[in-house]
Amino acid sequence: MISQHLSSSFTSITCNFIGIDSSMKELFTFYSNFKDNGCMIGICGMGGSGKTTLARVFYEKFHSYFEGSSFIANVREYSEKFDLLQLQQLLLANILEEKDADIRNVYHGVNMIKKRLCQKKVLIVLDDVNKLDQLENLAGEHGWFGLGSLIIITTRDKHLLDHHGVHKIYKPNPLNSDDTLKLFCLKAFKKEQPNEGYMQLSQDVVCYANGYPLALITFGSFLLGRTMDTWKSALDIFKKFPKKEIFDTLKVSYDGLEDMWKEIFLDVACFFRGKMKDQVIEILETCGFDAKIGIQVLMDKSLLTIENDTLQMHDLLQEMGKEIVRQESREEPGKRSRLWLRKDLFHVLMNKTASKTIQAIVLDRPGGDEAYQHIESYSEVFSKMCNLRLLIIDNVHILKGLNHLSNKLRLLDWHGYSSKCLPSRFQSKELVELKLQFSKIEYLWRGVKYLDKLKLINLGHSLNLIRTPDFTGFPRLETLCLRGCINLVEIDRSIGGLSKLTVLNLEFCRSLTNLPSSMDGLSFLICRGCEKEIFKSTLDSVHHEFENSAVVKATKIMGTYDDSNMAEHSASWSFPGETERDLDSLAVA
Repeated sequence: MISQHLSSSFTSITCNFIGIDSSMKELFTFYSNFKDNGCMIGICGMGGSGKTTLARVFYEKFHSYFEGSSFIANVREYSEKFDLLQLQQLLLANILEEKDADIRNVYHGVNMIKKRLCQKKVLIVLDDVNKLDQLENLAGEHGWFGLGSLIIITTRDKHLLDHHGVHKIYKPNPLNSDDTLKLFCLKAFKKEQPNEGYMQLSQDVVCYANGYPLALITFGSFLLGRTMDTWKSALDIFKKFPKKEIFDTLKVSYDGLEDMWKEIFLDVACFFRGKMKDQVIEILETCGFDAKIGIQVLMDKSLLTIENDTLQMHDLLQEMGKEIVRQESREEPGKRSRLWLRKDLFHVLMNKTASKTIQAIVLDRPGGDEAYQHIESYSEVFSKMCNLRLLIIDNVHILKGLNHLSNKLRLLDWHGYSSKCLPSRFQSKELVELKLQFSKIEYLWRGVKYLDKLKLINLGHSLNLIRTPDFTGFPRLETLCLRGCINLVEIDRSIGGLSKLTVLNLEFCRSLTNLPSSMDGLSFLICRGCEKEIFKSTLDSVHHEFENSAVVKATKIMGTYDDSNMAEHSASWSFPGETERDLDSLAVA
């Protein structure tokens, strides 16, 4: 029977619960403020962070002060195996100290809970809740219960608690450095301090666990009685082969996500942890994801945090995400959805093991092993990556150029791209952003290419660039950055037909010989460091066009020169509230 699984007695409270006192006091203090009425408190956090332990200790310490109590453990797990009706029966049986109540259906159960418990001061813990209907049918409102009742809900999902309207959402306090070492040592050495000669090794493991209680317990238990050699290699073992107990606990939250949120989580875990939130959102939206909503969902599920406007997650959550990708093909990186290590990309290229499974490649850390910086004759392997949507690479040189890129590519960002042009067959109808800063590009391609979704081109500091492409095929282009392209001579006149172009950065394009005068929608033209005479002869017509434009109030043209006439132009096109910093944010290179 389910009741035999859920109503087993708990171990008596002992002093072995490390670092829990402050959390207990905070919970009790908050309850004290509501005890004359009754309240609901949610304890929220990632799996294994100590939510259940805190709720259990609180329950054991205070349940005798209530007229009835019930601790319903593993609500998520058991509601998948059994009916909520059985959980209702258990709740009533525990509190009323009767045998299983005669409940005909879930709706009848709700009415019985209200009727039988509305005059009783009760303590109820609903542990590991993951769906709203569990709360609605077990503890829909605090008014179901008598004055002074306390309902504690543990969950990984903050949004669920918000929706249910709990009075307080509490996150367990992280263990301090002394407590983390103590908890680890109790498992690894059966005492509160390391054995002689093991202090540094213990501190290394504790640092990797980063205050995560389940990891401290699991790692300590694994290392108990192990040899010094095993201890020395412990961190490598834990990183390469995540402990099943930890992986399975953390993966529960991932498994409960919708498919799009899973993709966003894996992208952040593999590529974007520590990156600026807004930049990551832009990249993910370029890939077709609802990134703003997705990131909020991941935060609500305790899988992601925002710190100083950057995306962060616990080390072990990141490792869990990477392990999910590795499990797609343990031995062959070419059959995985994501590549983030140079050695894996070069393995795929050199062994020609690329496949349609690969969705994204991000190698954004410059430097590294010189052997992983040059590709000679393997560029054709990219042709097998037919589902590649995201390619961000820094400091990898393809000496003989690329023959092919996926036509499903949405973002191409290759810092230091070493070929003189992109593949002639490249025709991605999905491409939204093209970034080839500091490249060896001389021209993008010959003729006209129709890239209907392309919104941004950034060729900043491409010193070999001589001319721009025909822009006819980019009707949605909004931003064009040619900053620092010192040998750029000509901008194709078709740029004048780009009605959606709002930002044109020509800073330090000192070799330019022309600037098309017809640019109807342009809001920002950055031309500092360009040839004075060329712009002097063309800016008047551009200025006249802006003066008659509906967007003139949002327009600023920047031309910082010694020439007094040019300075006069610049001043006349400045508008209240705009600063040079505002304009610099549009440089994008």
